[in-house]
Amino acid sequence: MYLKKRIIILLLMLALGLGLAFYAYQNKGFIMHRQASFLELRDWKSQNFVDLKFAFINNCKQGKRFYRHKQLNDKFGSKEQWAKFCKGLPKLSNNNDEIRKYFEQLTVLEIFQPFESKSLFTGYYSPMLHGSFTKTEEYNYPLRKRPADLVDIHLKDFMGDAKYKYKKIFGVVDGNRLRPYYTRKQIDNENVLSDDNVIVWVKDKVDAFFLHIQGSGEVKIDATGQVIKVGYAGQNGHAYYAIGRYMVKQGMLKKEEVSLQSIRKYLEENPEQVDEILHQNPSYIFFAERKDGPFGAFGNVLTPNHSVATDRNFVPLGTPLFIDTTVTATGEDFHKMVFAQDVGGAIKGAIRADIFFGSDDQAEYNSGKQNQEGNLYVLSAKDIEL
Repeated sequence: MYLKKRIIILLLMLALGLGLAFYAYQNKGFIMHRQASFLELRDWKSQNFVDLKFAFINNCKQGKRFYRHKQLNDKFGSKEQWAKFCKGLPKLSNNNDEIRKYFEQLTVLEIFQPFESKSLFTGYYSPMLHGSFTKTEEYNYPLRKRPADLVDIHLKDFMGDAKYKYKKIFGVVDGNRLRPYYTRKQIDNENVLSDDNVIVWVKDKVDAFFLHIQGSGEVKIDATGQVIKVGYAGQNGHAYYAIGRYMVKQGMLKKEEVSLQSIRKYLEENPEQVDEILHQNPSYIFFAERKDGPFGAFGNVLTPNHSVATDRNFVPLGTPLFIDTTVTATGEDFHKMVFAQDVGGAIKGAIRADIFFGSDDQAEYNSGKQNQEGNLYVLSAKDIEL
């Protein structure tokens, strides 16, 4: 009898576990939130609210332009609610406490997903490369413009379902068929693209690869000293794959030591393996020359330590957030209000954010090592009365 009861209990526990697992799977694509308070935001009162006021005003102006002909996913506030909040910002004096109290009209929501207690924060930066407008033996790695034959299809146009709003496929027309666009390996090795669509030639293949990961940067033309800015102009449609993951699987690096710096060091010490490793990531980025930058997907110039990339399926572009984490490289606290102003191929899910650290050497160092858990909060205008 005792054994029978134990078996029943074990079966019930197994059923409960399976039920919870199924629930987590069913809800993995949904954002959930818990109403929090400003008292939970560490160092909230220590923010530079004067600077944040002007950053918020610029974010509001860009949001008005960005959503003029686009629908805003209003889970954290409608266009009208944000417009009302934004309208009051320029009227505020430059008094820290006055601005803080104005911000506290917003509602704090901690965002999470089932069975995931923490958010993950990585980092990125805007690199400087060395290049030439002419291909030479020294400068022979291209930064390419978007090819004319690259076709992008918005799935929502065909599926009619809101869940496909930001889903695209990319390809090339072959007769009466659309087939997948060329992979990184094909573009590098098979001369499938003309040199006519190259913006500039850079001297280091690994630097070019990391520029693809970052999405924007600068190139110094060594012959003249001229600096040009380049930004994201398209992608070949193949899923991003982290080469660090491949290097761990192959025993090249240990999981706990993976960073931009350790990957770069390994590639420098093992040049015969560079192509094999880089080609594990089939994703390929195309660029355009910019007058200013770096620009995010929201359309504005990114602000170091206050612009982040998120998954816009969960967090609409322009949304103000608060991040509670640590800078991995230095151990410093990172408790800041930021704005969702960019997206990234590797930034998927509700509880992910990629912090833009800037353009200097420290930014490269911080972003390369950043891999830290923490808490992610949304500042929502949903409860503001019109």
